[in-house]
Amino acid sequence: MFVTYLKCSKCGRVYRLDEKPVTCRNHDLGRLDIYYDYDAISRSVSREELSKRPFYMWRYKEFLPVPSEEYIVSLGEGGTPLLKAGRLGERLGLKNLYLKDETRNPTGSFKDRAMSVA
Repeated sequence: MFVTYLKCSKCGRVYRLDEKPVTCRNHDLGRLDIYYDYDAISRSVSREELSKRPFYMWRYKEFLPVPSEEYIVSLGEGGTPLLKAGRLGERLGLKNLYLKDETRNPTGSFKDRAMSVA
């Protein structure tokens, strides 16, 4: 895993991963942003390697805050398509409007991704 630390988006408090925080302890709903070692990721994972993996969210496991593959529980979440919404785009005056079809997730919800990581 290439996550280096978590940081509260409200107060800037930094957490180590072994603290296993869900939200900031200073703020009940303080969202924690994830910080990565991008240099280490680029040295260990190539675009070519990623393109050969199955098309679902765990294709990008190095970018997710999970300490080891043994913790991965999945029903095939992610990999949902972007669909061009031509007529809707025309009505809205948008040349290239795409919609993400999350109904193709196991339970039909975008929440499947978060639950797989939790």
